[in-house]
Amino acid sequence: MTSPRKLKRQYLDFSRSIYMLDLARGNSHIASAISVASQRTAIDEVIHEFGQRRTHGDLNSFLQLLAEDLEKRGKAAPAATVRDMV
Repeated sequence: MTSPRKLKRQYLDFSRSIYMLDLARGNSHIASAISVASQRTAIDEVIHEFGQRRTHGDLNSFLQLLAEDLEKRGKAAPAATVRDMV
């Protein structure tokens, strides 16, 4: 039997393949923001755009993946902000 943690990771990996373009665009947009205020604005814009493009998308999974990617880019502060939204 597969553990719940492994199933969740598999689902996130599957979600990554679906949201790859949204994640790349969102990460780039947020990472280019310099101030905390502009980062927050960029995060809000990315979430809004995701909602418009993916009306039936899984926002929580998208946000988890977005936070992971921001962490990998060394953007800990915006990653923490995104994680707080999950």
